This record gives sequence, structure tokens and C-alpha cells, in this order.
Amino acid sequence: QERRGRRPVRRRRAAAAVEERLGTNGLALGLCGLAGVCKELVDRGLNLTVVPYWIAMFFATLLWLAFTARVCVTPRDRLRIEATTPQLCFAYGAYQMTYLFVLVRVVALPCPACVGPGIHLGAVAQVAVIVAFLASCWATGLKPEPLWNPPTVNCAVTTIAGVATLGAGHWLVRASLWYAMGLQVLLVPWQVWRTVRDPDIAPNCAVSMMQAPCSLNALTFAVVRRGAALQGLGAVLLGDARAEQALCHALFAIATLVFWLTLYCLWARRGPILERGFDLSFVALTFPSCSTAIAGLQYASPPDRAGSSGASGPLLLALRAYAFAVAGAVAVTVVVVALGCAKIAAGEARRRSRPRKPTAT
Repeated sequence: QERRGRRPVRRRRAAAAVEERLGTNGLALGLCGLAGVCKELVDRGLNLTVVPYWIAMFFATLLWLAFTARVCVTPRDRLRIEATTPQLCFAYGAYQMTYLFVLVRVVALPCPACVGPGIHLGAVAQVAVIVAFLASCWATGLKPEPLWNPPTVNCAVTTIAGVATLGAGHWLVRASLWYAMGLQVLLVPWQVWRTVRDPDIAPNCAVSMMQAPCSLNALTFAVVRRGAALQGLGAVLLGDARAEQALCHALFAIATLVFWLTLYCLWARRGPILERGFDLSFVALTFPSCSTAIAGLQYASPPDRAGSSGASGPLLLALRAYAFAVAGAVAVTVVVVALGCAKIAAGEARRRSRPRKPTAT
């Protein structure tokens, strides 16, 4: 009987540990996204300093290092369980993306020579994560839903990280981009259809991950085009500038549509979200929304600043107003979520520091 009584306690502790680990990855990636939004706003004339950028990257790096340390001390049997459970394995997609951002933004400063090999290592990790995740989904029968996105669309971040270092024409950069877009075509329609129709799928803020593939691919496509233009490579993706421009319009339109469908899904799930209150699932609001904001900022930039829309006059003003409004709302959201997670962590630290009551024998 004593052993039976201990089992629920152990299960609750295991669930809390898993939630904490997943929240660590999601918040670290969200802070990387916030740093990207800050950089895009500065590049577009907003009078910001580099301080918010480096604060976000500092805490993102600390969280990534903390999770890496915990993985190193985690027993192999537990890691094996996480690799074969989709609800746990998907978090390693966020871990791999954070690794790439830390590599090109932080590690590249003292050791530029480490970036190239590090990106190739990240690509190998990307393949390992998606193979493990898809195998676990096949074994459990889990159909596409928002939690599929971190371990699948993470290949787009490989493209973003590789453009400046490897070049827009490098085979890994282009292959990762087309691979990500292929997954978007195969998975997003099915995923969006199921999530919009069934509120029991991702019945919390995790539904925000639904916007990730389309916004990240729109962002990545624009990054590669801009990198190719700066490197004098021309139309390296399709071989025709008009075709690339048309695809750029289509990607932004699809990303905008899925973004608003994601907002609809959040509204449809407002009951369970408000009833449960703030928890670590709110970190799903961070990075996917940041990629949506950055995609909008890049699309709405003037043509002389490598903008993707090619618009001018009132249309450009409207696009810029929309993009800056989304970016501002997203930046505030990420900061609020980060503060909420810090409050949860502080409460957990206080709880663990309290002396335990002696158990009756």
C-alpha cells in the first residue's frame, strides 16, 4: 500500500520535471526569436539599442546550457523514453533550433571558425530528431497537430543560420529550405484542418505552434533571397527573379492566413486556457509568433532595403503599419511570458527550499 501511495507522487514529479524541461526549451527559443525581432526593428530605423537583443540572447544561452547540462546527467533509460514519446520528443526540435541561434549569434563572436562545422553538426542533429519523432508518431498513431512543428520545421533554421556563413548558394542551405517547404505542403493543410475543426487538439496555448511552418518558411525564403542579392548570386532558388517574387507573395499570404487561423484557434480554446491560468504551455506563444512578426517586417520593408513585397506608396505604408503592430504585440507577449516563467521558476525554487515534513512510519 505504501508503494502504491508513492506512485501518484512520483508520476506528478515526473510530469512536473517534463513540463519544466519543455518550458526551458520553448522559452530559450522564444528569447532567440525576441532577439531577432529587436534586430529587425533596429535595421528598419526604430531607435532601439542593442541592449534588448543581447539581454534576450544572454538568457537564451543560459537556458540552453542549463538544459544541455540536465540532458548530460539524465539516465539513458529516461532519454530513451523521451525519444519514443512524441509529447516529449518534440521539445528537442526547439533545443536544436536554439543551438543554431546560439551558435551563429554568440559562439561566432569569439570563434568564427566553429560556425561552419557547427551548422553541419546541427543539420545531423536535425535529421536525428525528426527521424526519432516520426518513428514515435508512427508507433503511437499520432496524427499531425501543432506539436509536430518543432521537430519538423527546425530544418528552416538551418537555412537561416547557414546563409551568412555558408552562403545562400550552398547545397545545405537550399536543401534545408526546400525540405522545409516540402514538409509544409505535406503536413500543414492536414494539421490546420484537424486543429481548426477539433478544439480538443492542443487545448491550450500550445496551439500557437500551428503558425510556425508557414511563417518560418516565408521568413527563410526572404532571408535566402536577401542573402543571394547581397552576395551577388542572383536568383539561386528558382533561377528566375519573377518566379521567386511570386512565390514570396504566396508564402507571405499563406503565413498571414495561418496566423489568423491560429488566433481563431486560441480564441476557440479561451475557456480551458483561462481556467487553467498561466503555465509553461504559454511559451508556445513566443517563437512561432516571432517568426510571423519577422516575416511581416521583411515583407513590408521598402524595396531599397531588400523588402520582399516590392510595394510602394499607400500599400507599403499599410503593410509596414501592420508589420510593426504585429511585431510590437509579439515583443510584449514574449516579455510577459518570460516574466511569468520566471515567477513560476522562483515559486518552484522556494517550494524546494522548504524543509520536508517527516513522514509517519
